[in-house]
Amino acid sequence: MNKTKKLVILIVCIVAAVAVIGGGAAAYAINIAEKNSIGEDKALEIALADAGVTKEEASRQRAHLSLEDGILVYDVEFNVNTAEFDYELKASDGAIIKKDIDGEYYDNTEPAPETSNMTTSQQNNNQTTAASAQSTTQPENAISLDKAKAIALEHAKVNSNDAAFTKAGQDYDNGVFQYEIDFTANGYKYDYEIGADGTVLSWSADKIKSNKNTTSKVSSAKTENSQYIGEEKAKSTALSHSKVKESNATFTKVKLERDDGRWIYDIEFVVSQTEYDYEVDALNGNILKYSSEPVYD
Repeated sequence: MNKTKKLVILIVCIVAAVAVIGGGAAAYAINIAEKNSIGEDKALEIALADAGVTKEEASRQRAHLSLEDGILVYDVEFNVNTAEFDYELKASDGAIIKKDIDGEYYDNTEPAPETSNMTTSQQNNNQTTAASAQSTTQPENAISLDKAKAIALEHAKVNSNDAAFTKAGQDYDNGVFQYEIDFTANGYKYDYEIGADGTVLSWSADKIKSNKNTTSKVSSAKTENSQYIGEEKAKSTALSHSKVKESNATFTKVKLERDDGRWIYDIEFVVSQTEYDYEVDALNGNILKYSSEPVYD
């Protein structure tokens, strides 16, 4: 019996232990599973190698075993300079499932970037550019981080001089490379996910609250994949199912996102004092989940 099959059996044992005799047995089962996995030290070694840094360069190193969606994984975290690295690896073979790099990362052999004479806009633009440059698994033909930022600004119709970037770096969603771009401009907070080819995978714009009585939210998503049904079709499907007229609905969220291996449209809208929440399959338009509740519930 190979190691992967053994781990699957051990996961079943963990779930059974929790159901029958509680957390103590589960902890014991996880301990057994860990002995049949690559181990924390190896998981940390793989993550550091992927980031292109040595163990001596990284601080606050941490690795622990956990169960995610029925899969035994190692969560690995460490810091380099002011960058925070977060990895998720398969416990059975060390395959990288997901990683996130947040913050500024520069080579220790060179001085940190000078910012004292830069404008606020220049500092924001340089804030996290180097963070994504260290990835050894970036697709060969992927666009640059600066290009991804420019695409997000163009899509949002925001001038670069008006934008203050709060996050700009690489991310892996279920093993798929993408850029995460967050910035504020003109009273709004924008969140973007940009694909390696420059496709806008999802975006949202939230009006920044000025006080407790002022809130507003607009979200949307866009993709160039012609196989998807599109935002308008997804919205009309949700409206038809809820028997709500479009003229009576105020949409607060329309976002294309990946959930459990499939692409869905996450749709939220309000009618009078009721909020509706739908998940619509992006490929065939089937309603996967829906709910409605009072706005102030």
